[in-house]
Amino acid sequence: MNTSLRQVSVSLVTATILIGCTRVRVTAFDPQAPSVQRTNPDDIRFYETQRPRCEFRELGHISSHARFFAPWSTVIRKTRERASEMGGDAVIAIRESTRISGGTISPSGVTATETTTLSGTVIRFTNRGCRA
Repeated sequence: MNTSLRQVSVSLVTATILIGCTRVRVTAFDPQAPSVQRTNPDDIRFYETQRPRCEFRELGHISSHARFFAPWSTVIRKTRERASEMGGDAVIAIRESTRISGGTISPSGVTATETTTLSGTVIRFTNRGCRA
């Protein structure tokens, strides 16, 4: 394989990985608070319109962004993993959005790049028994 073909191959693989990635951004409300993980990521609950009945503390805001090829299940998994790492038990006020983040015009047509976002507030129940 010649050098230029190898460079093109590496560039295509890198672009595919970058396009299909999921990025998670967190804003901790109290950066000094300890983030002791206590809830397994698979057990992190999502609340969209309802609030949990138990008292809780808000730990921070979380926002997971998926590019074009990233499956939605990966976005959900990454959100749960990061919320768990923050010491959270659940994510409330879940919001989901999709926006056009780029586009390409070529002789074969127009393509758009979408970014899908899942965001909310990570909480920790004050009563550990509320996690179930």
